[in-house]
Amino acid sequence: MKHKAKLLFVLGCLILINHAAIAQPQDDYSLQFKIDIEKKISRSFSTSVFYQNAFNQNASELFYNIIDGGIDYKN
Repeated sequence: MKHKAKLLFVLGCLILINHAAIAQPQDDYSLQFKIDIEKKISRSFSTSVFYQNAFNQNASELFYNIIDGGIDYKN
């Protein structure tokens, strides 16, 4: 019986913590920037560069930054 009461107490605490996390207001905004450039080298080959970043916490904290590049072949 003691174990059941402890388990119910822990589950109740987890539910309250989860509810408190969901109930927080989100008054901040994010800022995102992305650019995609593609250049044809020949009839079959092209190259591309993709850049994207995002800021959170009222655009004061870098959330992620992505740089990708490649060469494409089209037959």
